[in-house]
Amino acid sequence: DAIAVALGVKLGDLLISTGWLEIEHAAMIEQIKDDEQPDPDVLEDAMAVLSAAKEMVAETAALLVRAERHVVSLMAVQARQNNARDTSEATASGR
Repeated sequence: DAIAVALGVKLGDLLISTGWLEIEHAAMIEQIKDDEQPDPDVLEDAMAVLSAAKEMVAETAALLVRAERHVVSLMAVQARQNNARDTSEATASGR
């Protein structure tokens, strides 16, 4: 967390950009496949990765909700403009 803050980035972005997430995941999978008792440090790191991933998913979900609202708003504006144009054309044709 401290490194991410110092760099001015989010922890999840730092984990992804450095490939750390994949490395830790691979280490965990290898220990599990070998039926070894996972190293407590690996488990701790795995929890940190999962927490960061959950944060990234939450941020992505929030972004998608904002994007959807924006698109719905733009669609409403377009519908009003189309309605106004249709009304104007109908009025012009009726004269």
